[in-house]
Amino acid sequence: MKSFSVIVAIYNAQKYLPETLLSVQRQTYSNFEVVMVDDGSTDDSAVLAQQFCISDPRFRLLSTPHRGISPARNLAVEHAVGDWIAVCDADDTWHPRKLEIQARFIGAWDEEKHGPLAALGTAGYIINRFGQVRRVEDLGIHTLAEYQHWRDEIGQLVMINSSVVFRKHLFEELGGYRADYTPAEDTDLWTRLARRGVVLNLPDRLTFYRMHGENISERRYIRMMLNAERIRVNARRHRAGQPELTYEEFYEHLGENPAQRAALMRQLRHAMHYYIARNRWNNGHRLGGLSSFLRATLIDPRRSLQHLQESYRYHVGRKPTP
Repeated sequence: MKSFSVIVAIYNAQKYLPETLLSVQRQTYSNFEVVMVDDGSTDDSAVLAQQFCISDPRFRLLSTPHRGISPARNLAVEHAVGDWIAVCDADDTWHPRKLEIQARFIGAWDEEKHGPLAALGTAGYIINRFGQVRRVEDLGIHTLAEYQHWRDEIGQLVMINSSVVFRKHLFEELGGYRADYTPAEDTDLWTRLARRGVVLNLPDRLTFYRMHGENISERRYIRMMLNAERIRVNARRHRAGQPELTYEEFYEHLGENPAQRAALMRQLRHAMHYYIARNRWNNGHRLGGLSSFLRATLIDPRRSLQHLQESYRYHVGRKPTP
């Protein structure tokens, strides 16, 4: 039996937190604890979390002044007792059999044949603020060959954050989450874990990732994408035995080719507006969605049309055959 410590970093999450914690509490696999960290919330998040502690001894709550997502998660892991850490953001939810299916996969893993398993995620669904499914999210990396390709050729590992379980001792050896990479601190962690063992995603859709329009990934989209590129650059530098670049050094490095940096920033601004447009539209904010789509189209009409066509084909493809 594998023991899990579920970590939940909480900051002003009262709107979705009860649903999140109920989805954890109702797991069919019961060998887990829940370590919650209230990161200085100013709403009733701590009160709601404490109610679960009162009714279920597996739940514990720590409280700190507001310091950010990475310190909050690191604190939760520090107080965790499980061999494996399971991440669940305070606005996401799980399928009832999520931990059961991951525990079974971990138990059947042949470490002598494949090496240690460092982290295991799943596929899932993107849901809106109402809990409605908007699309399937499957990031691949289902096989050892895909893991090796992403690790060695692409230079980063991508996973749905709330789907992942990882080995606690490897996390501690690597120094945990690094706040300097926020809001791509999770991708940075998976990429570093991949140097210590295999990182995979199950194709099972077991995680519901909520895009409600207030996510940090939307508010800091360009920083997130620049950090994603920095992760790839630093992965190459690591293999070459070179020191990693800080965010400031990386941005300065981009400036060595002004035309290339300008093109990249234009591409990221377009992607940001399209990302916001899709989230607003999916959450019922039609005018806001159209406004952001127009901003994206003014930057790159061809790419906007391409994204629109891909979205149309995806939604048509999901419709049942008459």
